[in-house]
Amino acid sequence: MKLPSGEQILRKWMVYSHEKKSLFCFCCKLFDKNDNLTTKSSFITGFNSWWKLNPKVSDHENSELHIINLEKWKTLEARLLQNKTIDAAHQDVMEREKKKWRDILHRLLHITLFLAKQNLPIRGHREDFVSENRGDAVKQELICENVEVKELFLGFIPLSGKKADSITQEIVQSLEKDGLDLKLCRSQGYDNATTMSGIHTGVQTRIKEFNPKEIFVPCANHSLNLCGVHAFGSVSVCVTFFGTLESVYTFFSCSTHRWEVLKETVGVTVKRLNDTRWSAHHDAVKPIFKHFEKLVKAVEKLCDASKNLDTRGAAEVLMTNICNFNFLCFLLLWYHILLEVNHAQKHLQIEGISLEKCCEAEKLEDLFSRESRSSGP
Repeated sequence: MKLPSGEQILRKWMVYSHEKKSLFCFCCKLFDKNDNLTTKSSFITGFNSWWKLNPKVSDHENSELHIINLEKWKTLEARLLQNKTIDAAHQDVMEREKKKWRDILHRLLHITLFLAKQNLPIRGHREDFVSENRGDAVKQELICENVEVKELFLGFIPLSGKKADSITQEIVQSLEKDGLDLKLCRSQGYDNATTMSGIHTGVQTRIKEFNPKEIFVPCANHSLNLCGVHAFGSVSVCVTFFGTLESVYTFFSCSTHRWEVLKETVGVTVKRLNDTRWSAHHDAVKPIFKHFEKLVKAVEKLCDASKNLDTRGAAEVLMTNICNFNFLCFLLLWYHILLEVNHAQKHLQIEGISLEKCCEAEKLEDLFSRESRSSGP
């Protein structure tokens, strides 16, 4: 644009599109509210009549529409530079909220690490002035205690590698640092990952090279979980059953209205599955097994024509799946199996558990089962 003084100024509002091979007015394209394409300026839809460029550019530049939109553009630009836009306050609230929850998460992590170092349970605490355990645990006192089979937490070990040889070295060095003689160790226990439990090159095999008397005992709870995972994973109809079970939770949990209908009709809520802890499978099966008829009534309510299309359609599909003969058969089968799994998992977590106590518990369970059968209908 050439001023009367002869000075030339770059038209910053003018942009060129290589894709459409046309000129556009940036501010008018951004702020124009006219939805009628027939009356829109060609600098908004795309100007490419090059033989008319000379008068048309000046005409558009001096038009009322362009001047208004240019003012809006420059005002917005100034507010953005000063951080005084309408959404700046909302953005500030969001950032403060993010910081708040990030700080809460850090606090929870610090609490968890402290409780682990103190060998304390997550639930319950006593931190008054008469507490005997207000500071950091003295590791040496734990190490020097009398011989007794029990579980103690001595600390976290940062691992520099993921292979069995590097993990073994980290374990050995940590024990030596704490003054624990590896030759006096009589057992070792890990989960069932090949790196840890492998019989050829796993950590447990490498530890035995230092001391052959260190008997490897796999984690009983983890082994029980794997039994459950592989038991149902090898049978396709079982996979379908648990998939339907998960869909029940997904259906009700995706809407507050559906969740309220569930609570009002059934009186209890459904749970989701968790492969890490198989007692969660029992928690998922139990409410459906115990309250199946009420669950069907809840789904029937959501099949009503007054409900929206998504809810009604999903409810009808779910109704077909849960009233399936295979689902009902496996609901009965897996309820009784998971009842035993849940009982075993909880018993394995009892403080001071031993082989003797497990045998006693098994005898009592057998006796209870026989009495239940004899007194049954």
